[in-house]
Amino acid sequence: MNLETNLSTSAAFTGKIFSNWGRLLLLIALSIIPIANFIVVGYMARIVRENPDELPRLENYAGLLLNGLLVFIAWLIYAAVPLIFIILGLGTWLFSRTLSPLGLALFVVGVLLLLGAMVIGTVAIGYTIKRDMDFTKIFAFQEVWGIIQRIGVGRYLVWYVVMAALGLVAAALGWLIPWVGGAIAGVFFGLFANKSLALLLDEALKPPQQAEGG
Repeated sequence: MNLETNLSTSAAFTGKIFSNWGRLLLLIALSIIPIANFIVVGYMARIVRENPDELPRLENYAGLLLNGLLVFIAWLIYAAVPLIFIILGLGTWLFSRTLSPLGLALFVVGVLLLLGAMVIGTVAIGYTIKRDMDFTKIFAFQEVWGIIQRIGVGRYLVWYVVMAALGLVAAALGWLIPWVGGAIAGVFFGLFANKSLALLLDEALKPPQQAEGG
């Protein structure tokens, strides 16, 4: 599946939410409520794990909440080291009250590490979700790199840039319309991005003979 087909399939999948306004409004409402928003994260994780053709039912809230919390923890673990560098850099600036070279270096290193963690972590955590939240897969770098190679490094980076750009648009809408705007944009972006990721991962994780056959 080429990138254009992936994106058009994901857009068509996302558009199906308009056939169930109740589910859309509930997802938006849950996104606004602290703690309950993990249910939405768990719902998006379910899309990655199952890669359904139709939008999953919004049910088993306790299970979705738990899975959403696990995904959040996985991202926190992945981003921990970069965030430490960023916090140290900012802390150095605040402590010295000047733009010190050390603080700048720590901050820049932290940002670069965070970008790398996001690029690699998207596949790593998606793979973790696919394996029923098996946390041993978070840092299974050899397996994760193999998945990225099967996707195609260039293709994956282009895909990631597209998702990052769309994420920035969603964030901008959230900034323009606080709370509700952010929740609406977040739900639509989440459905689109996670379906697109599910398609990438399913294609890369196919057995070789199955992938060759179609």
